[in-house]
Amino acid sequence: MLVYNFYLRGNDNIYKEVSLQSRLIVTEGGFRMAFSKTFLDDVKRKFDLNIYEAKIWTALLSRGIASAGTLSEISNVPRSRSYDVLESLEKKGFVIMKLGKPINYIAVPPEEVVKRMKQEIKKHAEQHAETLQTIKEMDVFSELELLYKNGIEHIDPTDMSGAVVGREAITAFVKHAMRDAKKSITIVTTKNAFTRKVSMLKSAYKKAGNKSIKITFVGPVDGRAEHILKSMSANVAVHSHDKIKGRFIIIDNELMIFMMYDSQKDLHPSYEVAIWTKAPFFVKSFENLVHLAAK
Repeated sequence: MLVYNFYLRGNDNIYKEVSLQSRLIVTEGGFRMAFSKTFLDDVKRKFDLNIYEAKIWTALLSRGIASAGTLSEISNVPRSRSYDVLESLEKKGFVIMKLGKPINYIAVPPEEVVKRMKQEIKKHAEQHAETLQTIKEMDVFSELELLYKNGIEHIDPTDMSGAVVGREAITAFVKHAMRDAKKSITIVTTKNAFTRKVSMLKSAYKKAGNKSIKITFVGPVDGRAEHILKSMSANVAVHSHDKIKGRFIIIDNELMIFMMYDSQKDLHPSYEVAIWTKAPFFVKSFENLVHLAAK
């Protein structure tokens, strides 16, 4: 058995080994491409292919154009499966069939494949979004809403609380809460976290401000940060204060999201924890205390 490595000549006329994670293996029965399992698994995962599709496509890329029989030999895919695999790849836009005897297949460049995949994903996402929008106009959606509104009244207050773990998850939770705000948003935070929140949640602040929601920031805010915040909306009030030590957000005097750790602590983002509770009487009392302390 002979094993060949691949080399290409660069602009400096020096031949260098190509890092393809593949080898051309020549045996008495012919030759085939041997790609590493890691490489094939990577192609499978990133291009949403099965193992046979990944083998056939990578083999075809190495040849440019080839018949099903040739691809079966060099990719080590059973000949009986190569035809349906190539048909599947053609439907997905990875290969082009060239009519003739025998029928040959032409490889679509990876860059073009990525463009087509992006367009297809965008198309499906838009169709799915339209479908979801129409669901809101159906009777079944109204019935689901009614079930929820009736059921929420019977929930034990202790069930209206929970924990969110990880900075990304906390950010997503806070953004969602702010977008649903109807009357007010109060944010109490530290200097370090304040700067991060301004850049991280700016879009959510704008959306809330555009709905004429009163937004209040309490914390050690410098002049630059105050200018940025007030430029977002005329409904933003800033109280520069360093006596209240804490990091929490209050939405509509109903929902409170409390960060468990000081932003100055050397803590990995994935270990950050936030506790949330939806208890109007408790949250409103806390809100009143914040405004009294901020005066």
